[in-house]
Amino acid sequence: MLIIDTKKFLVNYFLASLAILVFFMVVLAFVPVLENRVIITTHTECHDQDLSDEILNTTNSVLNTTESCQLVSPCFERQKIECRGGQRTLGESIFDVAGNGVVYRVSDAIKPFGFLGYEDHSKYLMSKDLILIFLFYGLMIVEAGAVLYALGRQKLLRQTFSLPSEKVIESLLIPLFMALGIFIIVFVLMGLLDRLIPHAESQSLFVMLGTPALILLAVFLAPFVEELLFRGILLKLFIDKGSALIGALIVSALFSIVHGFLESDFIWQLARSGTYFILSMIMCWLYIKNKSLWSPIVFHSVYNGAMVSAYIVMK
Repeated sequence: MLIIDTKKFLVNYFLASLAILVFFMVVLAFVPVLENRVIITTHTECHDQDLSDEILNTTNSVLNTTESCQLVSPCFERQKIECRGGQRTLGESIFDVAGNGVVYRVSDAIKPFGFLGYEDHSKYLMSKDLILIFLFYGLMIVEAGAVLYALGRQKLLRQTFSLPSEKVIESLLIPLFMALGIFIIVFVLMGLLDRLIPHAESQSLFVMLGTPALILLAVFLAPFVEELLFRGILLKLFIDKGSALIGALIVSALFSIVHGFLESDFIWQLARSGTYFILSMIMCWLYIKNKSLWSPIVFHSVYNGAMVSAYIVMK
């Protein structure tokens, strides 16, 4: 079995991370994802044309050339002003979500006329699911790309993703059935804990993503990327140094921290983090036992698939 040359790996990893990160920054800076459109309501009515013109001139004076406002309400209602904020790139929309930047500037400008509130009518130019996946897993995709490049430079890609030379079916089927069995145990225990200590559902990707994107992320993308990083690289470095157990403990601690931070209740935080730590130790054991990254990938994918299926059924 080939051993990772740590120094060469880190140099190639750093260079690839930098190159891919530059690409992501270009995407953030130039790809439009959001078209802002907000309707702002004032205290005043629009009987007075001069007053209406003054409000429009005031609002438009604080906007730039790609943004403009116009009156959209009938004259017997409060003045409603539609402001179009132009298109926002992914990078801009992170800091100016749903036209809030336009709202803040315009609301300050029309305070003398009375600011009642606003309605958001922004339009996404691409799927919000894709945006969320890009934002949540963008860094991990960068890391995975850099890792694959660094492994390729040392001719370790084939070894990293090779199947075991013996008992191939067993090394894939056992993780599959283990994942299903452990999911049932975790599902039952979490259900009992919820009866003892009810808690509000955390705002996870399960809540934010649509079903197709959730399946893509949880069942395919996340298991591959996370296993490559946690088991394929971090644990492998410890194994090469003859410290497999210490490596498994450290990797599992990191894995649980990454996955178990969404709960506000301490007991649930402990339960989630503990569950992920145990799951990670199982996947470390599968990797060490079978000497193949596909064993923990199968386990991770099937477990997440069962979790997604339960969420869809219960939703």
